[in-house]
Amino acid sequence: QPNIVKHIEIPAIQRDYAQGRDNPTANRIIDSFLKAIISALENDEPLHLDFIYGKEYQLGESDQAEAELDGLKDIFSALNQYVETLGHKTTIDITKVLSESAHNQKVLSYFIPLDGQQRLTTLFLLHWYLLYRIEESEAKFKTLARFTYKTRASSHDFIQFICSEDTQETLRDLKESSAQSSLENIAPITKMNDLKKSTVSLARKIQFLPAFFSEWKYDPTVKGMLAVLNRLDEQLKDKPEEELKDFWERLTRSKDPVIYFDYLNLKDLDQTDELYV
Repeated sequence: QPNIVKHIEIPAIQRDYAQGRDNPTANRIIDSFLKAIISALENDEPLHLDFIYGKEYQLGESDQAEAELDGLKDIFSALNQYVETLGHKTTIDITKVLSESAHNQKVLSYFIPLDGQQRLTTLFLLHWYLLYRIEESEAKFKTLARFTYKTRASSHDFIQFICSEDTQETLRDLKESSAQSSLENIAPITKMNDLKKSTVSLARKIQFLPAFFSEWKYDPTVKGMLAVLNRLDEQLKDKPEEELKDFWERLTRSKDPVIYFDYLNLKDLDQTDELYV
């Protein structure tokens, strides 16, 4: 199949991102998890994160897509009949046209995790943070934007926002300015210039960007993501860029990556979503 593109989609049935919650239990879990991941990256030692359980589907396989295709065929059949009443004939084969069109388009492959959402979200944030620090190309951020949440529109929109080219350009400008600044953050942030101060947290910089919607702050998933980005920054901010590039290579290489899972496919188990529910 041509141009298979992988997406990860957290389904609406899932809860919010809990590893970033502000309570003693969640703090203990995320600190331990991040410590284990960073240690694995530092030492280039494999870290097994148990199993991921879910299902895959390709765009066009769903019942809704099949119904839409049948609807198009019905519309075209009615159009053919109307053309014939006018004394004309059409030789267009709608089934052939649609199949050729599908063949020429990209095949989008989605993975829907039913267990593993929390770990996958934390790993998404780790990938984002490393790209932010090593200033990789926007194309890689576009790849990260294939990770989506269906639980709330605000969660989905926030991910698109932090992976956007405009956001990365602004954060890069702020980072370069703060590297040259030794000012203390002693007053509330009211202007964009205040974001250049070296003591302003990464989460607060993101929250005060012009395109950040204030209502996102009330989304538990967004709040959790911002909290974990701060924790990543606290643990990795003193790492030199070259070491973080090594982390990225170890995390993303196709052969023997540092982080790995066992994968259970719902279809392979011949089970349905009701089993998880």
